[in-house]
Amino acid sequence: NNRGNTLQDLRRYEEALASFDRALAVKRDDAHLHNNRGNTLRELKRLEEALVSYDKAIAITPGVAFLHNNRGDTLRELGRLEEALVSLDSALALKPGYVEALTNRGNTLRELGRFQEALASFDLALVSSPDDAVVHHNRGNALQDLQRYEEALSSFEKALAIKSAFAGPLYGRGNALRKLKRFDEALASYEKALMI
Repeated sequence: NNRGNTLQDLRRYEEALASFDRALAVKRDDAHLHNNRGNTLRELKRLEEALVSYDKAIAITPGVAFLHNNRGDTLRELGRLEEALVSLDSALALKPGYVEALTNRGNTLRELGRFQEALASFDLALVSSPDDAVVHHNRGNALQDLQRYEEALSSFEKALAIKSAFAGPLYGRGNALRKLKRFDEALASYEKALMI
């Protein structure tokens, strides 16, 4: 397991997968091994197989929030958005205020076109983690979906104040500035994003 985790850190995913498989041959009922295997399969873009691994982990220990979160985000990547929401809601029932699950839930709701609900999910995530640049970035995206460009700009600015070398909010900032007809500033924001 530790060898697999190290290989995963090195982005040697096929080797990591082989290590997790060897560990599971010895200890079939270890939820963490199934989860780690699922994470590696996600990196390899083998999403259906990752889902099977998460399902096995949840069958062993159903009360672990991060397992439901990982399953939900994998379902989102597969485009199975309603199922993703069920898993993410399960994660949040087990661990209210779970920032990663709230963020994944918000992104899933955005993909469903439920922008106001997505914004509410990001706002809840910020209650637990007010200095999370990723959440501020995602919140800005939801505000842009709602055509609230000044507020979106503010969220992107907050994300950049926390993490200045972050291309996503620079790009989002450029989009918001363009919608606000502040074209020179928009260009400068895009140029900065391209340099990261």
